[in-house]
Amino acid sequence: MSKTYLILDVKYLCYRSRWAMGKDLSYMGTPTTIIYAFLKDLIVLQDKFRTRHMLFCFDSKTSRRKKLYPEYKANRHKKECTDEEFEFEMGFQYQVVQLRKKYLPEIGYKNIYQVKGLEADDIMASLALKFREPTCRDKAILITADQDLYQCISHNVTFYSPSTQKELTLQGFKQKYEINAQQWAKVKAIAGCSTDNVKGVRGVGEKTAIKYILRKLGMKTKVHQAILFDGKEIIKRNEALVKLPFKGTPKFKIEKDELSVKGWKSVCKQLGFKSIANVNPFPWK
Repeated sequence: MSKTYLILDVKYLCYRSRWAMGKDLSYMGTPTTIIYAFLKDLIVLQDKFRTRHMLFCFDSKTSRRKKLYPEYKANRHKKECTDEEFEFEMGFQYQVVQLRKKYLPEIGYKNIYQVKGLEADDIMASLALKFREPTCRDKAILITADQDLYQCISHNVTFYSPSTQKELTLQGFKQKYEINAQQWAKVKAIAGCSTDNVKGVRGVGEKTAIKYILRKLGMKTKVHQAILFDGKEIIKRNEALVKLPFKGTPKFKIEKDELSVKGWKSVCKQLGFKSIANVNPFPWK
């Protein structure tokens, strides 16, 4: 019998949970907002997709990409934060670590991944490759808002954004962008990625990059020449940054979970989560 696996971008879900809550929670002097909202999200996602099979992907604090491109994500560290923002960030990081090391394992989740120097999307992409194998009958859903992962969409790997609550299939991707999903990395290499501070060919956005790939861009136009000649080295550099998974990312095993209602109740008791303590967290096979 085929199964559906949810491949989770944990950091994204945690940040999203924080702002969705609208208030900070704590128990016995310890911040609990992120963990509470994340566990509630697990219940919602399991119910929506009728599955209990979760693959948790965590970012590393260090980045191998920075060795190739020192400016990578440098834009995220320029702003000075207030004392309140610093306190939140410390509490946020603490809760994410506790989720990974303590609470998810106590509930019985076995597939918890983090690799030094790699990002969650590298791990997600590596896991997605398993579901593209011809003999695979299972389905995977990438739970994230990171559109870099569009390149991982395949016949049985889809993309779901909790923010938009929309699932993007391979057919839907082709209808929207006219290119193959695996060509998305080329689009990002040409256009760059402002979120990650990866500069692309000057004056070229995603739509223009797609036109270039589809050969719908006039060969004598300035932008075509810029991509073909001036942008050659930029694209080559960017391909190493945006193609998923990053070179050297290992393959991962998917183990059978040992989910425990007792473990769920124990975590809820430790953190004072009375409102979800008696919810059946694993209704689906």
